[in-house]
Amino acid sequence: MAVKRVEVVINSRKYTVLADETEEYINKLADHINEKVKLVLGSGQNVIGERPVILAALNICDEYFKCEEAGKLLSEQLVAQNEKLELANKTIGELESANKAVLEHRNSNPQISFEEEEAILALDKAKARIKELEEQVASLQKNANNQNNRPYNNQNNHNNQSNRPYNNSYNNRHNR
Repeated sequence: MAVKRVEVVINSRKYTVLADETEEYINKLADHINEKVKLVLGSGQNVIGERPVILAALNICDEYFKCEEAGKLLSEQLVAQNEKLELANKTIGELESANKAVLEHRNSNPQISFEEEEAILALDKAKARIKELEEQVASLQKNANNQNNRPYNNQNNHNNQSNRPYNNSYNNRHNR
């Protein structure tokens, strides 16, 4: 992709950005920054100069790192579920082999033993557990894909000033 020059306005100042991304995408980023600046300015503090942009950048970084950590956690959960699924598949394979032997034995001997009946029940339970684990893995994969498609858009914290640690603490130390 060719490098493009895109002019954006952030906190009433014009900036020229060189980017490989589309103009629409760069403007979307600038709009996001301006939303965060408005939240900082709306916090009631007397914030002037570049401080609103710096505080907005800190809030954006905070959201990004929290989302990144959530993505890592989802990945770890997905790996753990995959390990459980592999173990369950191995167990199911062993139980299917045992079931096959039981069925062959049953066909050659019409009377089934209590142990053989228990093995068949255990196989059915294992199959149900594997189906359960496969559904959990599918759900985790869907969540991980959704998380990867939203690198740091944390809607829950969008309007909640108390979740923005940099709104007031920086100002309180420097506006005394």
